[in-house]
Amino acid sequence: MKHRVIFFILQIFISFGFSVSAYACSCENQSTPADALQNSDAVFSGKVISIAELNKGDFRSSSDPLIIKFEADTVWKGPDTQTITVFTAASSASCGFEFQEGKSYLVYANGDYSSLDVSLCSRTTLFANAYEDLKSIGNGIKPQDTPPEPPAPVSEINYNLDQRIFVFAIILVTVTGVTIYSLKRK
Repeated sequence: MKHRVIFFILQIFISFGFSVSAYACSCENQSTPADALQNSDAVFSGKVISIAELNKGDFRSSSDPLIIKFEADTVWKGPDTQTITVFTAASSASCGFEFQEGKSYLVYANGDYSSLDVSLCSRTTLFANAYEDLKSIGNGIKPQDTPPEPPAPVSEINYNLDQRIFVFAIILVTVTGVTIYSLKRK
């Protein structure tokens, strides 16, 4: 009987350890192009020249950041350099904008110039679909040829926190189970 109770308790803790929380992106009504320009830290159009994953670990999430590098051709607000780097979540399920390499976009981003973030909830869109925005926000400027500042270091970000919590929980449950079993044997 004791073994069944311990086994049942362990089974409950292990099943909670494997449970996955589900989150979805939900955006409020989008603002007008003029409001989006005013409320964004950077607005530019350009072509995606590279997409890189920041998380190279075994455990990945839809919220893991991607590094998107653009060759900007017009800037309305923000860094006026030809190369602009932004971050976004890997999936639209986590409000990430799903850029495609080689395609051009009108981008609305927020954050410091060294760590601009793009969300699915911004007015970011394919450049070919940006007629209403371009008409509203007017003419931008051609970016300078100077190289941009490198993005802020993000090495301190810990993407394996869930894995560590799970391992800690398993160890804690095991030690607790062994302790209870040992005390009841006496």
